[in-house]
Amino acid sequence: MEKKIMIKYIIIDNLFPIIFQGKFSHSNFKHFGNITSAGFISENFENCYGYSQSLNLNSKPDDIYVIKIFLGNNEK
Repeated sequence: MEKKIMIKYIIIDNLFPIIFQGKFSHSNFKHFGNITSAGFISENFENCYGYSQSLNLNSKPDDIYVIKIFLGNNEK
């Protein structure tokens, strides 16, 4: 059985995503700048969801587009 990897993210200033594995806490990255949203990314990179308890921040519906543009895939 293949273990699923949890993918977390934060977005700084509504523009710059940082993507990381689930073994890290969102708050590990709080010193990187003004974090405007945080949450989780679906395995197929189709949507962002959830809430960061450690930062007390929600994901935003448009976060996935910020992430896709940053990764070079700006298809909606």
